[in-house]
Amino acid sequence: MKEKYIRGKAGILVFTGISLAVLFTFSSLNQGLAEEPFTVKVSLLPYISYAPIFIALEEGYFSEQGLRIELIRFSRGGQSMPALVRGHLDVTADTTGASLFAAIARGSNIRIVADKGHLDPTCTYIAIMVRKDLHDSGEVTAIEQLKGRKVSLGSITNWGYIYEKILSKGCLTLEDIEIVRMPASAQIEAFATGAIDAASTGDPLITQLETLGYAVKLAKYEDFVPDYQSASIVFGPSLIGKNRKQGRKFMIAYLKGVRQYNEGKTMRNIKIFQKYTGLDTDILNKICLPPVSSDGNINTESILTVQDWMYENGYIDNKVTLDQLIDMSFAEYANEVLERKDM
Repeated sequence: MKEKYIRGKAGILVFTGISLAVLFTFSSLNQGLAEEPFTVKVSLLPYISYAPIFIALEEGYFSEQGLRIELIRFSRGGQSMPALVRGHLDVTADTTGASLFAAIARGSNIRIVADKGHLDPTCTYIAIMVRKDLHDSGEVTAIEQLKGRKVSLGSITNWGYIYEKILSKGCLTLEDIEIVRMPASAQIEAFATGAIDAASTGDPLITQLETLGYAVKLAKYEDFVPDYQSASIVFGPSLIGKNRKQGRKFMIAYLKGVRQYNEGKTMRNIKIFQKYTGLDTDILNKICLPPVSSDGNINTESILTVQDWMYENGYIDNKVTLDQLIDMSFAEYANEVLERKDM
């Protein structure tokens, strides 16, 4: 059968017969070959420090890269590392603790790939808070006066290096205080009832405690460990291994989110923060936004210093090299892409 065609009134060729069938066939094949979004499983805590990820989700930066993000909620920091190591997670965004160093030392193919939060003199988002009545009476106005006091602390394997730095300023050790374990959500009531004298806590609790008149800052973390790498983005085996392409795409979207985050408390950003954290606008306008590097750069010296401390204090059995800990190639690639788009 010969191919037939007719010329429409507008001068467009309209195919009939075999040509039309072939055209439909190729169209269907192309649609069938379209890539499905690649699913990336990401750990989630409803903290303001996750805001760049919230922004990238809400603004469609991940979907632009052909990624579908599945958020896996955890109740507290440090819980996500086993899931990352086993491949049940692709990305975790958490404190740089002993579990990370130990996993890599055991041969796990996971790496720190970007900044998620660091200490900076311009922002106090983590501090030791003390009960306001104790501070106002003069009973606890200095670190040394914490001796024998009930202090709520987080994981020693995550924050012990900083706790030791702060306490040593008052010639104290962890043995000199009574450590109280409780979730951060219980600290407001504990301060109100006098169940604790002091606590290590972060925003928004710092702002809420000060607003309620329950506690005041006794020690700001950034005064003791400036430029400390408090949290990182960590990739699991999938993105470090066979799916590196998707890892690069994730980083492009994440750093776009970071750059928007670093525009500050714009109306758009506040709306996104409120949606994902549940905090009201008044609190969001008062809190300090944890500093995050726009290019994703990591303070490597800080990470190695913490590893040394953990090894010396028996929290990890072996130390690993910087190359085993960190892979900045994803951020480097993403920065090149984003810079080209900005030109």
